[in-house]
Amino acid sequence: MAKQDLEAIHSCILDRILSWVRDRQRWLGHNVKVADETGVRLPDTPQNQAEFLQSGEQREGCGFPVMQLVGCFCLAIGVIIDWVETALKSHEYRIFRHMLHLFTKEDAVLGDRGFCSYANLAMLLERGAHAVMRTHQRRMLDYREGKRLGPLDRLIT
Repeated sequence: MAKQDLEAIHSCILDRILSWVRDRQRWLGHNVKVADETGVRLPDTPQNQAEFLQSGEQREGCGFPVMQLVGCFCLAIGVIIDWVETALKSHEYRIFRHMLHLFTKEDAVLGDRGFCSYANLAMLLERGAHAVMRTHQRRMLDYREGKRLGPLDRLIT
């Protein structure tokens, strides 16, 4: 089955599946959409080698090409809403920008620290969406500011 066929089937059934989400499955009235990244090892074919890079941990000619996938899922029912496929050359926070059209004021976006950047947060805010993301480990924050939610949690606006 061709990639275009799978995408057509997915788009045809997605709205129906998302209509199954009930109010009790929303968080404070928001649809929770999860962004995450993974890598997929591909068969070692000349076509895949030309399009996708090998992991930097592999010696030249001694490994498999890897496709990087960034996906957006509905947390309530686990369906994948959309995804972006790339070679291993872009960071996930940049790839995430290709998915901004998926988010509205009804959404809360959940992502790990790889998606957290001022630019991504600003673009989500511009669309009216909320974001719950852990800050990057190198980002220095003043934890005396904001509201303390728990021993390791802080709400900072």
